Amino acid sequence: PALAEVIRAQHGHVDEVVIPIDPNEAEVAALADRVAGAALVIVGTINANQHPGQAALVNTLIDRGQPIIAIALRMPYDVSAYPRVPTYVCAYSLQRPSLQAVAQALWGKLPFLGQLPVELPES
Repeated sequence: PALAEVIRAQHGHVDEVVIPIDPNEAEVAALADRVAGAALVIVGTINANQHPGQAALVNTLIDRGQPIIAIALRMPYDVSAYPRVPTYVCAYSLQRPSLQAVAQALWGKLPFLGQLPVELPES
């Protein structure tokens, strides 16, 4: 995934951390400790509703009061695994053009005009 790279093009100070698709409890805790105090954490998830470690990471960051944006990099259903996230974006793709569009929209260079083509289950 090139998420950090395309975000770095919009904002120069970006630290990238790549974690396993389904991080364990210790990996979640270590990452949450590592990003404590960051101005913002942008987390890209892939099918988080099927990988509880990803959901645990997002929920742990929320519980710790960390400013966070979650980006579903494939399917839109990830938010069902962490419904308390304050900002949620669906990219629908890991391809560079999609990620670039998300990064540009986050920094106000493109509008967020999309509408989900599916109905998400209520949490």
